Amino acid sequence: MVKFNEMREKLIRPVCAFITFETDDGKNEAIAFSKKKSWWNKSNEESEGVIRETIFNTIPHFKQATEPTNIIWENRHIKGVDYAARVVGVLLIITFMLFITFTIIFSFKKYQIENTKKWPMTVNCDE
Repeated sequence: MVKFNEMREKLIRPVCAFITFETDDGKNEAIAFSKKKSWWNKSNEESEGVIRETIFNTIPHFKQATEPTNIIWENRHIKGVDYAARVVGVLLIITFMLFITFTIIFSFKKYQIENTKKWPMTVNCDE
């Protein structure tokens, strides 16, 4: 059970996060925070003994994400008359479907009323 819990902790541990900054200054500061320095060119912070912040005992590494080019914007270009035509088409289809539903329900109810008149539920056995 202990080994399972250790493996579980490794599996559910977050390793990546997408962060949106309000300003470019925040983004630039985060990227500058995680600039990799080689062993011969250490940053001033490390040489002065400043301890960097860690997340799960790991120094965070920030890098800029690529532009979201894989998003499908299939309805972004539809404006004006095309959009209005689509809305009118959808409303016509909905109205047609409601009319068909009303007609079916009305005809079944009419059939039920006619059958109830022919064969009433209460029968007088004396007649």
